[in-house]
Amino acid sequence: MNRTRTTPPRPVDIAAVFPALAPLARPAVRLHPRPGSPTVHDSSIGGPLLWPAQEPWRYCRIEHEGLHPLVPVAQLYARDIPVLRPPGRTDLLQVLWCPSEHAPDSSIPIELSWRTAADVTDVLAAPPEPFDADEDLYVPEPCVLAPEQVTEYPDSLELPEELKQQITDPAPWRAAGIVVDDADPQELYDDALSHAPGWKIGGWAPWGLTDPVPRFCVACGSAMTPLLTIASSEWHRDSTSWIPYEDRVPGASDDSWSNPPKITVLDANHGTVRWTGPLSTIDSEKRWSDARRLLHDDALPTPDRVAGLLLILYAQKIATISQLTVDDVHLDNGTVAITFGTSPVVLPEPLAALVRELVASRRGKARIGTPDDVPWLFPGGRPGHPLGDDRIGQRLHKIGIRPRQNRSTALFTLAAELPAAILARVLGIHIQVAVQWQKASAGDWASYAADVSRRVPENQ
Repeated sequence: MNRTRTTPPRPVDIAAVFPALAPLARPAVRLHPRPGSPTVHDSSIGGPLLWPAQEPWRYCRIEHEGLHPLVPVAQLYARDIPVLRPPGRTDLLQVLWCPSEHAPDSSIPIELSWRTAADVTDVLAAPPEPFDADEDLYVPEPCVLAPEQVTEYPDSLELPEELKQQITDPAPWRAAGIVVDDADPQELYDDALSHAPGWKIGGWAPWGLTDPVPRFCVACGSAMTPLLTIASSEWHRDSTSWIPYEDRVPGASDDSWSNPPKITVLDANHGTVRWTGPLSTIDSEKRWSDARRLLHDDALPTPDRVAGLLLILYAQKIATISQLTVDDVHLDNGTVAITFGTSPVVLPEPLAALVRELVASRRGKARIGTPDDVPWLFPGGRPGHPLGDDRIGQRLHKIGIRPRQNRSTALFTLAAELPAAILARVLGIHIQVAVQWQKASAGDWASYAADVSRRVPENQ
């Protein structure tokens, strides 16, 4: 297998068009994980670790029924990653995590280990096997790496306000001879010119599902920069210009090699901010305030209103919303229902009317075909493709919706109102995640079930 990956040059020298970007440039190393058989002496994703036999394996520190061993996520040798800066004389970074989401914020506990490879003379032969993983979504397939250094610029959400306004203005782009969409030249910047998608070391963090939040060292107070970006895919539908030359096989789908480690970590690859869950009534009040605005503000685009309401009212992940099709919407005698998991959910008015309108008028920016030709509820800019989850997240941010926080509040509220089994079936989430959220919200459904079991049927 070819172990080399080469990113095509960016379509625009963005620092030449906007010189104020030049000081913000950062080096990043795209890891380009591809399926393989790495050894303990290789840099890898999901491969075996150079772990000392005499050192105890790491286990999740959060409460489980029994011991839960962490699973290897990444092993990175400094010799392979030029921008990696190991502390002291160490030269090896190992990343492990618990392969289960934890309430109240669906977080994944992560641990890092820096070590000196030469000091490991007796390698652990048989690490403990993972168990109780959330549908294996967090257990990476073993992948070899093809590190490649690129230059990145900040996400538009992190730019100084004046520079952000310049980039969203089509005039300077056109003055440089660049054709941009009148509606949003920011899309070209975010998708093709700022930061690379996929697994990488260094560079700039991707945002969209959360606001950029500065991170500071607890020891010295210095501002921190990204170390490792863990991604759900190597590229997205809106970022195919980043596909390496070696993966551009004629006739192949853009999905080829898009997720070689086969893990889905939607929140992990959009920054490292941990939302601690709704802690007061303020969150609930904002949830309903946002819902009322989306329901009644006709100045907002219908797709944004529907996407926001599905997130706020039904705790749907943006990745799920992005993949909804018209077949998931059921119109029957004036009733509108939508299926997220295994059971359809009947939508109330006026949300039902908004969904009817969206089904009838949906159309991507490509303007190709009629609504009946487009299967996606949220069609994207490329024919036959849905709107990317990154793009949905950015659009919701523009109208004041904070996806991760709002979804956390919605899950917390719903978990207090529904039994875990119903919550999982209706929302399409894992039963263990539903149970964890129920416990976090103090929804005492065990007592409810016991009370029901003691009731005497009316016909007896």
